[in-house]
Amino acid sequence: MNSTPSNFSFLQPDWPELLAEARRAEAAVLSDPRTACFYARRTLELAVAWLFKAESGRGGCLQMPYKADLSAFLFEPSFQQLVGPAVHAKMDVLRRLGNHAVHQARAVPVQDAQSALRELFHVAFWLARHYARKVSDRPDPALQFRPELLPRPADANALAQAHNASRAAQTP
Repeated sequence: MNSTPSNFSFLQPDWPELLAEARRAEAAVLSDPRTACFYARRTLELAVAWLFKAESGRGGCLQMPYKADLSAFLFEPSFQQLVGPAVHAKMDVLRRLGNHAVHQARAVPVQDAQSALRELFHVAFWLARHYARKVSDRPDPALQFRPELLPRPADANALAQAHNASRAAQTP
């Protein structure tokens, strides 16, 4: 496990893949806001896919949407009912910020990336509070997003190098 502090460490027990993507978003907030928005949206997509898998099928409360894209998943009425209006609004902000980052030529402001990370934190917090397998793995209700944990550009470069070295070591 990565020892660099993260706003998303509470995801480790049940969602290490979400933690990895959220860390990539965190690492890029100050150095590459476009990339941060992209990875924040990607993390959301993975979380939504997990929710649909967990809550669909026999006895689940979610209906599959008319098509398999993030917008259709988010706006499926059963999904909106499950997550509630506040969390749904945060998810939609993430979707829009990620779309703008990918499709618009204008520079992505650091504030957009910070907003994306803050919203992602709230979505991930909701997920972990409601779906962590063990009560002891649920984040403390008082936990808040801490901007001071966002890596500074020099820290982000070191984190990216460590991530790349880790991936290289895993490749046969």
